[in-house]
Amino acid sequence: MGGPRGRRSSLAPVRMPLRPYFIACPAALLLGLAGAQSGAGEGGRDDAGGVDFTRDVRPIFAAHCYRCHGPEKQKGGLRLDRRRGVLEGELAVVEPGDPAQSYLFELVTSTDDDERMPSGEDPLGPEELATLERWIAAGAEWPLAADSAAETVRHWAYVPPVQPDLPEVRAAEWLRTPIDSFVLARLEAEGLAPSPEADRATLARRLALDLIGLPPTPEEVDAFIADEGDGAYGRLVDRLLASPHYGEHRARLWLDLARYADSHGYEKDEPRTMWRYRDWVIEAYNRDLPFDEFTIEQLAGDLLPEPTLDQRIATGFHRNTMVNEEGGIDPEEFRVAAVIDRVNTTAAVWLGTTLQCAQCHDHKYDPFTQKDYYQLFAFFNGTEDVGVAPMIPAPTAEQAMELERLAGRVRELEAEAAAPDAELDQAQASWEAELALALPAPPEWRALEVLEATSARGATLERADDGSILVAGPNLATDTYDLVLRPGAGSITALRLEALPHSSLPGGGPGRADDANFVLTGITVELENPGDGSAPRPLALAGATADHQQPGGFLAARAIDGDPETGWAVGGKAMGEPREAMFALAAPVLVTDGTRLHVRLAFESRFAGSGLGRFRFSSTDDARFAAGLALPAMGPWSSVGPFPIEQGPVAHATPFAPEIETTTGRPFTDHYGDGTLAWDVRDEWRDGELHELRDVKGVTYLRRTIESDRSRSLTLHFGSGDSFKAWLNGELVGASDAARDAAADQDRIRVRLTPGENRLLVKVVNHRGTSGFWFDASPLADGGLTHALARVLFTPDERRTATERAALRDHYRSIVSDHGRALLTKLAAARAARISFEAELPTTLVMRERAEPRPTHVHRRGNFLAHGERVERDVPAALPPLPVGVRRDRLALARWLVDEGNPLTARVTANRIWAGIFGIGLVATGDDFGSRGDAPSHPELLDWLATELTHRAWSVKSFLKLLVTSAVYRQSSRITPALLARDPANRLLARGPRMRVDIEVVRDNALAIAGILARDIGGPSLFPHQPEGTWVAAYSAAVWRSIRDEHLWRRGLYTFWRRTAPYPTFIMFDAPSREVVCTRRNRSNTPLQALALLNDPAFVEAAAGLARRLLREAGPEPAARIERGFRLCVARPPRPEELTVLLELYEREREHFRGDADAARRLASVSDVLPHGDDPAELAAWTMVANVLLNLDETITKN
Repeated sequence: MGGPRGRRSSLAPVRMPLRPYFIACPAALLLGLAGAQSGAGEGGRDDAGGVDFTRDVRPIFAAHCYRCHGPEKQKGGLRLDRRRGVLEGELAVVEPGDPAQSYLFELVTSTDDDERMPSGEDPLGPEELATLERWIAAGAEWPLAADSAAETVRHWAYVPPVQPDLPEVRAAEWLRTPIDSFVLARLEAEGLAPSPEADRATLARRLALDLIGLPPTPEEVDAFIADEGDGAYGRLVDRLLASPHYGEHRARLWLDLARYADSHGYEKDEPRTMWRYRDWVIEAYNRDLPFDEFTIEQLAGDLLPEPTLDQRIATGFHRNTMVNEEGGIDPEEFRVAAVIDRVNTTAAVWLGTTLQCAQCHDHKYDPFTQKDYYQLFAFFNGTEDVGVAPMIPAPTAEQAMELERLAGRVRELEAEAAAPDAELDQAQASWEAELALALPAPPEWRALEVLEATSARGATLERADDGSILVAGPNLATDTYDLVLRPGAGSITALRLEALPHSSLPGGGPGRADDANFVLTGITVELENPGDGSAPRPLALAGATADHQQPGGFLAARAIDGDPETGWAVGGKAMGEPREAMFALAAPVLVTDGTRLHVRLAFESRFAGSGLGRFRFSSTDDARFAAGLALPAMGPWSSVGPFPIEQGPVAHATPFAPEIETTTGRPFTDHYGDGTLAWDVRDEWRDGELHELRDVKGVTYLRRTIESDRSRSLTLHFGSGDSFKAWLNGELVGASDAARDAAADQDRIRVRLTPGENRLLVKVVNHRGTSGFWFDASPLADGGLTHALARVLFTPDERRTATERAALRDHYRSIVSDHGRALLTKLAAARAARISFEAELPTTLVMRERAEPRPTHVHRRGNFLAHGERVERDVPAALPPLPVGVRRDRLALARWLVDEGNPLTARVTANRIWAGIFGIGLVATGDDFGSRGDAPSHPELLDWLATELTHRAWSVKSFLKLLVTSAVYRQSSRITPALLARDPANRLLARGPRMRVDIEVVRDNALAIAGILARDIGGPSLFPHQPEGTWVAAYSAAVWRSIRDEHLWRRGLYTFWRRTAPYPTFIMFDAPSREVVCTRRNRSNTPLQALALLNDPAFVEAAAGLARRLLREAGPEPAARIERGFRLCVARPPRPEELTVLLELYEREREHFRGDADAARRLASVSDVLPHGDDPAELAAWTMVANVLLNLDETITKN
């Protein structure tokens, strides 16, 4: 648990008394001692019949009988999951020792279809009938521990393991590790002897495949064979465990358990970025992160004190759940589905338990209730994740260093820009004085008295003495405020709306949204003179601006455009500060004391609950100021293009005809090129909307005129996909060389208009994705200041706030001062570089706890909508409880899982590691340690390994070294006919492991043997060759684009894993889709597999690579080349008969390709251009030989 090693358990004692623990096979029987017990142990192993009740008999009852005669239903009063119902009382159906007199046996062997059981189903098979007969004949032993009513306290897996003493053996000289004592004791009891030790070449290859998943080179094998010193074997093991490829191999096995994939799953199955989690697993194994810490960081790394980035990335284990992005779904249903997956995965991976059986009802066979299930569910029901959120930037170590360098440069320039500069400050003071003399004074504002204020959706609008209005009460998705204001006698040219902060608002306001923002989508004004009896008349608003307008197109002018989907917002800067917007009337109006203004504020955006929280209205009669708020007359847009291009950056810098015309002052021509490109007037385009351009790679030009009645300043707002340039009156005024999709308000440029017509030309360069364009404009005050800054300019310095001083200073240094502008240009470039780098950083999905956990209920019959009893976080009652007083969260659960008092985790983990080495676990059903799972083949060995794993501080490397240095592991895998008949599955471990390796290892080995494997570690998932059309999906635009660079032949671990369409060859060889947890892969044998290894492009190119390697490394003699290839593939030289067959193949293929030069050239060039001077027929022939070598059963098998 990340603490001191060798600690004692912190778990409290189990809730119920435990009877003595009996292993499934009594030690006396295993050791072959005289007077062995006849079945008193838990498993009910009978010496005469060789039948274990728990292992052999009860699974027959569970599979065929419990449906009608089990815990939930007892037809005819018969219950076959209880000893009493079968062996005792008047209704006993088994007569121990006499199958012929046992009614149960009579029913299952009856030839009468109406009488035979199970009713309505296929009869029991011959092996099942023989098992029942032997069990009854031997006395029908039924240990109390196997009775379902007693299982909660007696099943072997739920009792904490205690390290047993090593058994005594006769052939003690064979022993190398304590493991060997347990295995040899069983073999001697069975009258068997272990196999001889495998030869060194076989051991070198076996170790390499098991520890790094790659084959040894002949040179590495030779060095091991030649090393006659003590400890040669251990040194080889240590070298392999220290290899960075060790972590890759172990990670690949873990990713099946983590259901790691590069896509979301379900129908759309869009790509996701999760490879930083995969790389974390690789790194964790390479640094031998203890398995208890490995567990804690994945289940609850975010809850550790001050978690590191790596610990947060680790929590991606439970973000590997699927995400449904289809339209019309219930998001809660699929959030619950993800939580269910986390419960089931946790139970399978750490507890070896089929806990999913308790999702809808109590577990039928194991001591877990439905309440237990939802108490575990509650641990995972308190996270924030909805869809793909939360997602965080996850830079690699190298990227983090570069990011810190870029951030440091920004800090350095910010400090320089903020540092006192007496010369600049004196120059600014002179500029302020001169500008104040040249500009008119800012308008004076007069507060409007609030007479009435109401909300259409029930909010309360409370009037304050300062003329402001504070909003409280219901905050619904949309709202409208209606105000009646009294302006007093005079004239009005413009209105000011102040958005004010308040402590009662979220984040201090000024908005009511959770982020303190608001979106004003509309403002209308009507004037009423009650004295003349006329109806209120609308007042047109001619222009608007604000002291701050949120990037993304949330301009003040959008509040008066009549579109409820646009509006003014103030996000993007620190909230909790006052903001203001000014609205100019189209014409001045005279008002009297009796005049009323009816103002309506609409908040109808898609951002729910985004109304103003506190605000105030005032008016001015300054006609000059109001005129400055109105935008100049904008002519319609015209566009021409796209002009075709090859590369975006080149096109950005290359002038095309319209650009040359505007920079040289010539008028625009009507047509360009061959006459097919002509200016098209875009009358339908509205400013403030995103306009699509043709979705092709090319350059589009857009132009319009701007008519101004005077010299004035303006801010132009642009969005483009991808880069853009803008010219005003032939002068370049702005540019952005960005690769991006078009969006609102991506760039802002201040320009100075001249009186009369101004010509604006914009160039948009699209070199990726969809092309588009967005434009808007907002007014500036005279002198190029915003209206807010103009007011600051006329405020005496002693009355300015620190914020106002900083704003005026920033304006002077960034806009006016040449020296300051140069410095701030550097700062802007540094910030842009940092932002650009941050945008390219990988992201990853992580776990994050909510401030308040959701309430959890039992789901009646598993229906998430049918809430039953409310439950709290807890662990199953049949297992040791959580420590008293511990905070019950995912961190507590993770620590509970790896506590030494937990009876399952160490057993399950040791068994899984064992299975990875020996091909099958000591418990064959590694995902089911319950009553229906297989009993351990070596119970005492399993407990010894479980306790040894914890004693070794959960070190996986140390534990693996223990396994592979054992004499059991080092045995030859050769099998005799007698041993095959006696133990076909090698459950007694009388020989070494032999099995086909997983498909990723098959592929990696072929590439390594060929000498073309790219061995770099980590990074984004890749797209090797795949058949066309594999990724075609109705609702996804994702495309598989095969790579053709040095990354093409990386390990299979890095292949992009799409859940609905995994890599085809992987699926053919039993790889899972990773939609849910996979605790063990099947090993099938099908014709498709052979065809794939012969014809898959990866294996054909591997054969071509191996052929080139043989010609390059083995000299001119064919026999030498075949020997080299054979040793590369299987680590041993070929036998004479094998050499003869391969030489004949080579001669035959060479003659064939000499007669078909085109076929020879095609095959010889399959991987790359034919090397200069190579004979195509020779290379093609060796490619065919290499293909055979790579397809040898021995090549794809660990022997």
